[in-house]
Amino acid sequence: MLEKFWINVFRLGFLGILALEIIKWRLLKSSVTFTWLGLVLTVLGVVFLIEGGAYLARKRWGVVLHWTSYAGAFLSLSLDAFGDMFHWYTKYAPWFDKALHFVAGGVIALILYDLLSQVRLKNPAAFSWGWMLVIIVLGSLLLGFSYEWLEYAEDTFYWHHGVRLGDAYDTVDDIDMTLLGGAAAALALAAFAKKPHKHG
Repeated sequence: MLEKFWINVFRLGFLGILALEIIKWRLLKSSVTFTWLGLVLTVLGVVFLIEGGAYLARKRWGVVLHWTSYAGAFLSLSLDAFGDMFHWYTKYAPWFDKALHFVAGGVIALILYDLLSQVRLKNPAAFSWGWMLVIIVLGSLLLGFSYEWLEYAEDTFYWHHGVRLGDAYDTVDDIDMTLLGGAAAALALAAFAKKPHKHG
């Protein structure tokens, strides 16, 4: 019961971030470092992935994401939103951007670990601990690349010039930091959290 409560708290948090972005964008006409469209698409993308992933995991494997997975996603979204709204990306450049990509990689790893460790608990023969870590790291890499592609797609099909996507060095650096965050979190989870979360 308590677990469900916290999951719903962070779901409301997702909606709160989305509502704040839309209000500041459409009603208050506030300035932002990059784009309001990008912020809104990021929230919608994260909610789609975590809720879609949670639904599939529950239906296919009978596992439920722990509330800390929702908390991690909320933390990452909040930092990105506030960093853009309050211009932390430029005020604290370049370390804020690097740190946030590292954190995002860690959050991706946390969510994948949460899911895969429960699947493995139900079916230990499904994959080894080593393969689980490989899947987590590759998942971080894939989603890091996907986020950069989202920036590219927004610039290409909406703005028709470079607004969100940085140069080639920035893009590769962002992907690398996401990958490093995912790998660091995967190793930490393997070392200190051998058992999956217990759900109450």
